[in-house]
Amino acid sequence: MTKDQKEEDFLDDITFNNTKLPIDTRKKLKITDIDNFALKLNKAARFDKGKFKLYQKKNKNIPDIKLTPAFNEKSLNDIENNHANIVKSLKLSGYKIECLEFTPDWRMVIGLGNESVYETSMTLHHIYGIPYIPGSALKGVTRNWSITKHFSLSPKEIEECKTPENIGKLQEKKALENEDFCTIFGCTKDSFFKEERKGAVIFFDAFPVNLRNDKIKLDIMNPHYPEYYSGKEKWPTDDQNPIPIFFLTLENVKFDIYIGVKIKDDREIEPGGKKGNILEVTKECVKNALFEHGIGAKTAVGYGVSKIEENNPFGLSEALTGIHSGN
Repeated sequence: MTKDQKEEDFLDDITFNNTKLPIDTRKKLKITDIDNFALKLNKAARFDKGKFKLYQKKNKNIPDIKLTPAFNEKSLNDIENNHANIVKSLKLSGYKIECLEFTPDWRMVIGLGNESVYETSMTLHHIYGIPYIPGSALKGVTRNWSITKHFSLSPKEIEECKTPENIGKLQEKKALENEDFCTIFGCTKDSFFKEERKGAVIFFDAFPVNLRNDKIKLDIMNPHYPEYYSGKEKWPTDDQNPIPIFFLTLENVKFDIYIGVKIKDDREIEPGGKKGNILEVTKECVKNALFEHGIGAKTAVGYGVSKIEENNPFGLSEALTGIHSGN
């Protein structure tokens, strides 16, 4: 892209003939774009010269077409408000809820390794078609951070484990022997409670609150030794040609992260030597996990990492304060 060219000059101009949709479906479709990005990405996947492509070129220097969303602003606002209303309804049903605001320092990619015809992917809501952070992913990264932070091994134990895999298994075994850990995250039969239990804390799916079409950016990985990585060559020599791999990311997108617990279950615990109620302790774990470990792919190079702040969006604070006080 030259200095005189702008990002919007290369917005996706969808052509159904370049997809693998059935012929009769292609003939019936008269629309010029698809506002559900999940359908556009996965069902109307661009196919050219025997390969599905996120990105196509006219020549070496000028981009031709890249896959671009066509989000509807009203629909995005409805999704945002509906999610907040669900949280409010749970408050009325006897839950305590905390909200955290998470904006990655730069870019983030969730679901990069999911199955896709493009070889790379992005987690999109199967109904709304927008990028989001599944509650299971938030719970997973928080759980892993808690195991790493609070259940470290002695040098002797590490030496006896021999492999990183065994170290991880022993740390998790120690965690499952801890009452507070099992209370927050749930456990299997082989645990402190000697039975399967679900965690007391609910990790809600996190939806973006400032999503726009230009927030989804095309990014690139450029492995320099493709023949070596594929096993065709024994050594990573400099005569191998780099093969760029394109993938989609989110840039400067803010998420409201909700976690909750039933009021009757929110008792005091003391993980890692610090006392606090279950929800308060979990909130601090989420903060630390996202700041220290990040979420999504490529966190080692800065994707999906940031400090997060407490937040009460959509006027939620007034509604929750009344419930806390018993009004």
